[in-house]
Amino acid sequence: MSEKGDAAPEIRARPFGNAPHGAAGVALSAEQRHALARIARLVHFAHGQTIYLQGDPLTHVYTLAAGVVATYRMNDEGVRHITALLFPGDCFGVAEAGRYFNAAEAVTEAEAWQIPFRELAALLEADPRLEWNFLVKALDGVRQAQRHAILLDRHGAVQRIALFLEYLRREMPANGGRIVPLPMSRSVIADYTGLSLESVSRSLSALRDAGAIRMEGPHAVEVLDPARLREAAEG
Repeated sequence: MSEKGDAAPEIRARPFGNAPHGAAGVALSAEQRHALARIARLVHFAHGQTIYLQGDPLTHVYTLAAGVVATYRMNDEGVRHITALLFPGDCFGVAEAGRYFNAAEAVTEAEAWQIPFRELAALLEADPRLEWNFLVKALDGVRQAQRHAILLDRHGAVQRIALFLEYLRREMPANGGRIVPLPMSRSVIADYTGLSLESVSRSLSALRDAGAIRMEGPHAVEVLDPARLREAAEG
């Protein structure tokens, strides 16, 4: 883990109130970003590096600057269940009774702003608008958790993978949504969707054979027929 960078933290979230589709719900002012930068440091995490473990004492909150991070919980049998995939502009460090509620791991090389919890709490108390922006971000996280629950409730593997690709199209738009990056490993996709590695591969192949997508190597998908992909996602 190393310190670097001369930028400032940013968070992103979809609108809480009425706003045009796709409009930013969170826009930190330059003053707010600089205030966060004064108490934070930008740290680098290697691919596969643990950021914190479930049950560790709460020390920092993080905003992701680059890369992809997964949060996860371990069940009693030691099986990992990914609870969220996080992208630049997302926050993580959810805690309960002063301890992290889940674990966090960099699933690609990643950079994040590490913000001391006590200093952040004082800053939010002093700036109600900044506190509101973090609240909007927290509510955006609730929406993402609900979408993940809907995905896991789907019985068909192809439908789950189609929903996952639609999710990535929203979170990491590239070429107008035509290209869907897949920077994470197939095992991470399997853990997030609750499928086996074999089911992930078969489902991607099924969507390819249906003409909905084309694989652009191991780390990207081209959406050939958005309507067909949506139809698969809707079951």
